[in-house]
Amino acid sequence: MVMTTANAIREDPTMDGPGAPGPLTFGLPTQRWAPLPEPPTQYGTPNPGVPARRRTPAPAIGDAVYCVLSFVPAVVFFVLTVTLCSVGLGLSLIWVGVPVLALALLTARLGAYLQLAMCAALLDSPMPDPGPPPRRRGGPMGVLGALIRDAANWRAAAYWLLKIVLAPIQFGVVVGLYSFAFGGISYPLWRGWLPPELAADGSWHRGAEFGRDYVIDSWPQMLIPTVAGLLMLAIAPAIVRVLVLIDREMIRGLLAGSSR
Repeated sequence: MVMTTANAIREDPTMDGPGAPGPLTFGLPTQRWAPLPEPPTQYGTPNPGVPARRRTPAPAIGDAVYCVLSFVPAVVFFVLTVTLCSVGLGLSLIWVGVPVLALALLTARLGAYLQLAMCAALLDSPMPDPGPPPRRRGGPMGVLGALIRDAANWRAAAYWLLKIVLAPIQFGVVVGLYSFAFGGISYPLWRGWLPPELAADGSWHRGAEFGRDYVIDSWPQMLIPTVAGLLMLAIAPAIVRVLVLIDREMIRGLLAGSSR
């Protein structure tokens, strides 16, 4: 009977119009649902108001690029810091070396900003920078004294003394491991450009030679460097990651944070 009454009400044309009652609820509570967000207009485009997720390169690629690129600032800032510190300390007895020493520490601090930026961009490890150099009143000597007494500057100089030892290891390991990996994987492609070699039996072969009688020039033999390259490509990221973790802890302990 209830369904019959409801159908009669819906079919009554007098119930249409501005004054028509709302939908039948039969005493049940109603709930208004919020509108659904509009789908993105393009694949990968976030909705308005939703923060975009930060996109970073693959960890293995970021680690390898960081180890290669960080070699240059390691050499540059080590040379500048050590040279200026040596001159500044040697001439500090006659006060001429005080500005040179302050310049050395300020150079090391500028290098710290660059290293922190590389760490955040390539390693996806943002860290707080030490902040701007301290400002002190009292004339030029007060400013120079503040720079020399700032512990963050000395920590930055200590980092470059350690980084110059680690940077060549990082660079060499990355270049060596990945060169071996990609060289072995692509060996069947570039083997044909090797010069021919004369074997002990008088036959000519074109390929990598081990000893006098073993040349890798057949397809079964070429599987050896290919498989070796694949294995190296699989374990190289883990080896490089260990070196990156050491460097990152050095950055966290010596470069990051505020001046004290």
